[in-house]
Amino acid sequence: MRIIVDEGFVASSMASLGQAITGFAIIAILQALGTFARFYWVSWLGERVTADLRRAVYSHIITLHPGYYEANLSGEIQSRITTDTTLIQR
Repeated sequence: MRIIVDEGFVASSMASLGQAITGFAIIAILQALGTFARFYWVSWLGERVTADLRRAVYSHIITLHPGYYEANLSGEIQSRITTDTTLIQR
């Protein structure tokens, strides 16, 4: 903003003002694209990590002895898995 004021308004040059505003707009667009890309990739990575963790946990749970399920309720196990992976995802 300082460049826009200094080059355009103080110098009273329409060409300088136009260049400063164009530069500001380009920087704003690049920043918006960078923010979008960062948000997209972090979200995608979080989804992949969560999916891999769930797959690994479910693969392990299937191999447990049936006696484990007599001591631990399956609904409790499912609730813990869902809660933990949701926390990791966020």
